[in-house]
Amino acid sequence: MLRVEKITKRFGGLEAVCDVSLDLKRTPITGLVGPNGSGKTTLFHIITGFYHIDKGRTFFNDKEISGFPPHVISRMGLVRTFQQTRVLPFLSTRENLLCAVPTQKGEQLASLFFRPGTVKREEKQNRARADEVLALIRLAPLADELSGQLS
Repeated sequence: MLRVEKITKRFGGLEAVCDVSLDLKRTPITGLVGPNGSGKTTLFHIITGFYHIDKGRTFFNDKEISGFPPHVISRMGLVRTFQQTRVLPFLSTRENLLCAVPTQKGEQLASLFFRPGTVKREEKQNRARADEVLALIRLAPLADELSGQLS
């Protein structure tokens, strides 16, 4: 699913990532652990297209994505979160999750007017998926609570 071959990234004289290779299969959860400054975030920036690779190649679903811009990689289904995550405190827990769904048809004005049924169906599917995620992380009872009220 995700393969990284001999990735190297330098910033001036500093080698932040040196000859890293990974081969990750589809699993529910995979973690990358290491001390501060070990290159974890830099590696994620490279994989998701935020940084250019100095050396090596990246593949997603057997397609080379080395050098692709972040928006193209995201549309392929490979997305990341940032370390400083924030919630929108005036939205519910479910609504915060729904904000993360990329390229929703309801974001396009023309779709709202000319394909309202499609927008409504997609919104229903997205809400169902958000509810599945909330159940998975045991926040389903708080789905309609304002996220700013959670601790």
